[in-house]
Amino acid sequence: MKKIILVFLVIILPLLIIFSPFLFGNKIFAKGDILLELYPYWCYFQKSFSVDNQIPLWQPNMLSGFPLYASVIGGFFYPLNWIFFKFFDFATAYNWLIFIDFILLGLSGYWLGRILKLSRIPSLVISSTLVFSHFIFNYGAVLVNAHLYFILPLLFVCLYKIYKKKYGYILLGGVALGIGWLAGHLQFVSYVAVSGFLFALFLDWTNRSNVKKWFKQGALTKYFILIFIISLIIGSFQLIPTYELSNLSVRAGGLSYSEVSNPSLNPVDLINYILPDLSIPYLSSGGRYLYVSFLSFIFGLIAIFYFIRKNKFVLFFSLLFLFSFIASLKFSPIFWLLHQLPVFESFRVPARWMLVGTFSFSVLSGFGCQYLFLEEKREKFLRIVKILKYFVFLIFFLTVISTIIFKFWGEKIIVFAQNKIITPGFIQGHYLPHEHYLNIIRSNIGQLFNNLNLFNFNVLITLVLALASVLFVYSYLLNKFGRKIFLSLSLILIILNGLLVFGDYYKKLPVEFLTKEPETVSFIKSQDNQEPFRVYSLFTGLAEFTKIDTTNDDSLLESFYFEKEMIDTNFNIFYNIDSIDSYENLMSRRQAKLLAYLGSNRAVLGEKLVDEDISIEEKLNKFLSRLNFLGMSNVKYVVSPYLINDQRLKFIFETEVTSNQILIYLYENLEVMPRIYFAKNVEFINKDEDENFKLLTNSIIDFSEISFIECQGCSFSEEKSGFSNLAIEDYQDGFARIKTEADNYKWLIFSESNLPVWQAKIDGQITDIYTANYLYQSVLVPPGNHVVEFKYLGIAKK
Repeated sequence: MKKIILVFLVIILPLLIIFSPFLFGNKIFAKGDILLELYPYWCYFQKSFSVDNQIPLWQPNMLSGFPLYASVIGGFFYPLNWIFFKFFDFATAYNWLIFIDFILLGLSGYWLGRILKLSRIPSLVISSTLVFSHFIFNYGAVLVNAHLYFILPLLFVCLYKIYKKKYGYILLGGVALGIGWLAGHLQFVSYVAVSGFLFALFLDWTNRSNVKKWFKQGALTKYFILIFIISLIIGSFQLIPTYELSNLSVRAGGLSYSEVSNPSLNPVDLINYILPDLSIPYLSSGGRYLYVSFLSFIFGLIAIFYFIRKNKFVLFFSLLFLFSFIASLKFSPIFWLLHQLPVFESFRVPARWMLVGTFSFSVLSGFGCQYLFLEEKREKFLRIVKILKYFVFLIFFLTVISTIIFKFWGEKIIVFAQNKIITPGFIQGHYLPHEHYLNIIRSNIGQLFNNLNLFNFNVLITLVLALASVLFVYSYLLNKFGRKIFLSLSLILIILNGLLVFGDYYKKLPVEFLTKEPETVSFIKSQDNQEPFRVYSLFTGLAEFTKIDTTNDDSLLESFYFEKEMIDTNFNIFYNIDSIDSYENLMSRRQAKLLAYLGSNRAVLGEKLVDEDISIEEKLNKFLSRLNFLGMSNVKYVVSPYLINDQRLKFIFETEVTSNQILIYLYENLEVMPRIYFAKNVEFINKDEDENFKLLTNSIIDFSEISFIECQGCSFSEEKSGFSNLAIEDYQDGFARIKTEADNYKWLIFSESNLPVWQAKIDGQITDIYTANYLYQSVLVPPGNHVVEFKYLGIAKK
């Protein structure tokens, strides 16, 4: 019992030290995807679920309405999320769930080591190496990633138990993988499933009596298929709506190889096993995918080089690591082949395969630790440790040289590079200010040297840890101390490595950063807004790029404050402000094209106005020429970091933000159209997505006078004159009830995204919904008095 408690403490206490500011210090993770997507989503979920007693399936604040539950970064059907977000505020629930996920990862990694016949400390080496790896920490604060981490080693545990004829683990494996589909990022869960399949295949292959009988004896592979089927049944609540939504997105039919192939690893990234933050422009990926404690790295290499032929598990995990690493490389043939398969054709970022690679290497580290005590191998072990010792000393020496060079000649190097790159010809071909490009060159060169600078704590500590690790193993192999001391110190050194490298890895912000309303929001809410409205944040990313240097941590935090004051996506969700924009990969193709057309940098498809190689003034003029589409989309307020001079946009407020004193301007769109209205005139068009976009993106169209209904073959006649009136009786998330009155047929336009699975009724009778003005919903209402209802069928009230 004492040993079990000790195992728990070894896993939990280091994590408690790292995560304590988020668990007890009222802090939130200051990372882009978390602030812009996950905290907003879960804030909305927590309010809907715990306050309104409603499962939040339709989100009205984003993309003119969006089925948020179908997002690949949701996880709203995971029961553990329900429990935490029901009883805690969104930040507390989110942060504690991250902490619990890391603990589960450590425990499942330890369990895997034990069932693979490793002793207690080598099993803890697997656990600690896995938990304190760069890949895990880099993605770990993203809840949908953290939720699935423990499933990877747990699936391997279940498969090995089934291999040993303990068939009850079939259900546990199915439930575990099913949780992955419900709670995790679908790309990573797919990689977990592939890894499990390869493990089952490998064990069946090694257990065969001959090739001909392999398929008959391949019981474990068959049981894995059963596990997979069980998981799909459990995960269907998430998989089915996500699949339906993805068919409307840019990922329908897959992405091109050029779209998905970055970021990917390069062989030069192997240096990150010593210097985790080192990124060389044009040569390395710039990501954080490889680093594990250097002692774990030594253990892993020992396992690979000396036991790959003698232990089938070392062989498998070596092959799995090699498979993952090659799949992560730029122009990888493995990733290209996988990209040809259904589902995998929509997956981006080859380097994400290093989730599996990191897991494999962590297991190999445990085996290396276990086998390091074989006396007959001591001389061979010394060879590899000597090579590593010289290599670490070489890196240390080069870092010293780099530090000296930049200390005395850094400014000259920067000026030389600026003069060579920023030539008169370069300036003529680029529209941003001259100083902007000078700052980019200075920042990039400075960042490169900073990652090779001994005065940088992260560089110094990783090099010191690498030297300490290699000298520690070298001393043991020279019989300086015994096995028990070595095992204990090995575990301590790996955990200490993790605490020193990742102790302050996550940047923090006070939770008040999100809960306190920005001044722009407070001003908007102080206005007389009797009708529903939306906002649009103009050129936020462009202003950040030109006005804020986001290459260091302090300015990156300033960037978040700037985005918040701009009510940029998805900060608007915190303050219950509707927007036509969003940071969401599964936005529909129609929404993406429109957002690109209007200047959003969040669009995942289309020709982005913001990226056109023209001046900011020209971009503003183009945006203003497209204001009719903005008004039709119920956008009443435009938030801009640039002054706008147009009679249709009334200046109403300004505020200042960041140390750069960037002014943010708020304008009221005087040509905003209602959320729900009767069309004055209609024109019927077909359902061709691309042709309709070309037709409707015309600045001369006055949408207040004419609406375009996608109804091929329709020929309903309308009276241009006549009485009509409507009153909104009820309007909430995923539901609207409108009382109408008219003396002839009228098209009712409901400016909420026309996505599956909406239903419309007139006086209780189902009627057809037609797409209006490219994005929205419309129904034909007959003469007389009627009650029209729009309902998102996924909505479920308790």
